[in-house]
Parts: sequence; C-alpha cells; structure tokens
Amino acid sequence: MSKTRSFRSSQLISPFGPGAILDVGDESLVVMDISHWPKKLEEIKLERLTREAGVYALKRPPVVESQFGTPKPYNSLITVRFPKWMFCPKCRKLKKWRSDDEKNDSGVPVCSNPSCKKRVLVPMRFVAACQKGHLQDVPWDYWAHREAKKICDKPDLYFRSAKGKGSGLGALKICCENPGCGAESSLADILNTGALGSRCSSTQPGSQKVIPKGIVMSL
Repeated sequence: MSKTRSFRSSQLISPFGPGAILDVGDESLVVMDISHWPKKLEEIKLERLTREAGVYALKRPPVVESQFGTPKPYNSLITVRFPKWMFCPKCRKLKKWRSDDEKNDSGVPVCSNPSCKKRVLVPMRFVAACQKGHLQDVPWDYWAHREAKKICDKPDLYFRSAKGKGSGLGALKICCENPGCGAESSLADILNTGALGSRCSSTQPGSQKVIPKGIVMSL
C-alpha cells in the first residue's frame, strides 16, 4: 500500500540527496537516484551558478505546491525502504521486509505477532558498505549462523540483549530460536573491516528495476 511522506525540498540537496537514508517518523527510506525523477523539471535561471557548477542547466526538485496538493509522477519522488531488516521493539523478532508487508491499513511494516498488537517494526541501525561505495543490508541470517558456518533450514531470528555484559555492542546479539538450531552471534566485532567477508551485492538500495510504491513529497 503506497503512502505519502513529506520533507522540505532544500533537504534534497543536504542532507537527504539521492542515496541518502531518510528518517520519516518510524520509517527509514532511501531516495531513488535521479534516473527515477520526473523528466520535466522547472529550470532555475542562475547563469553564474550554472557556469561555476560546470553544467548546462539547473533544475528545481519536484514540488507539491500546496499541503493539500496531490502527489503525482511529475511533482514527487519515489523512495525505497531501507534497511529492509527490521525488528519488533516488543517481542524482538527480526523480519526482512518484502513488498507484501505494505498491504496493511497503516502503510508501514508491523509485527505479525498478535500479542504485539501491530507494533511498528524498527529498522536495524547497522548497514554494510564496501570501499566502492555499495550499500546494503547486513545479512543477519548469516551473522547469526556465522560460527556454525551454515544457515539452518528455517531461521527464526531475534535481536536480543545479553545480561551482565554492559551496554556495548558485545551485549547485543542475533539469535536463531528455531528449535534444534540455537545459533547466535554478538555484535562485538560487527564494525570490524571485513566482518562480513566478501558478501558485497555490488548494488545500491535505490537501484532496483522495479520502482517501489512509497512516495516522498517535496514541499
């Protein structure tokens, strides 16, 4: 289910340009690259700035002129949800977002556990980047099972805190609570170079061929 979100057009220049992670309420989104922007944008007549920037023309970002205006393909931008791995702040269950998860009344991912009463899922605040600038989710299913060297058949992941280990990354862990598995791994060395080995997808969050439904309005 698509949903509109809004932020100031100046934020498209800094700090939320294409490829930047944008926090809107409880959600975490990435603005799609300019190949997905509207094709016909208003030109800004600033000859000196155009010359100094070394470009042919400066274009105004797409804007919904009024707070009562309707977002359309010509006046709004598309975002993709990122990170896709999220967890429930109540039961702590980890879930990887898929497009079907948008099919709810709120338009945001919620926990499927009935006892959690549709709590909004919180994005995992760790992402992976390589030296070439590629950005992707941390593969938490791999991380939980890295010492076991093999991901179990039915991973059931939870984001837990280890008692008695302080408040650092070593006190946080990813656990697989699939009966018969029990694999877990702390986040103690998650920030180390090469912690994920050679698991680079060579892509960006906003480089999908299928355009997501989320719309960001630029006011």
